[in-house]
Amino acid sequence: KDMYYIEYNELDTVSEYYQPSGLWMSVKKGRVLPLNGRIVSVKTNIMFDRPERLWIHLFAANQDGAGIDIEFNANKITYDVGFCYSDRDITSKIQNSVEQIWTFQCTDDTVIIKYNNILITEYDFMANVDEDCKTHWTEAKDMYYIEFNELDTVSEYYQTSGEKCCIV
Repeated sequence: KDMYYIEYNELDTVSEYYQPSGLWMSVKKGRVLPLNGRIVSVKTNIMFDRPERLWIHLFAANQDGAGIDIEFNANKITYDVGFCYSDRDITSKIQNSVEQIWTFQCTDDTVIIKYNNILITEYDFMANVDEDCKTHWTEAKDMYYIEFNELDTVSEYYQTSGEKCCIV
């Protein structure tokens, strides 16, 4: 039988959060949320005619990590891989679309960003000369937790997929 809802008993003293892999969850800004996989997809509602922002933070089990900030300003769209570099222009890779899904994935040495399955970047953070970049992304790549920054104006839903990285 299909299961659509989960309910916790008021006597449950240990469960904090449940997120099934592959289901879209509502974004809760400013809260650190556990992840159930190493790939995060984010549905957005970008208007493209005004300044907007998608801003997430990815964390290790100890909650050290780094963020990704994508800014939409007039005719220019840029992204910043936290602690590594900023303002990379990706305007030519982004097309306005009814369905807007951003995918973020970390491997042992790379941050991968896609928009509607179009590769935006495969950033090799281990090749960066900045030690802060290497240190923060070496932690963040495990993707135990995510936080949507309160300045994020476009993220509506998210889901995880891929190899389960943690038990929370």
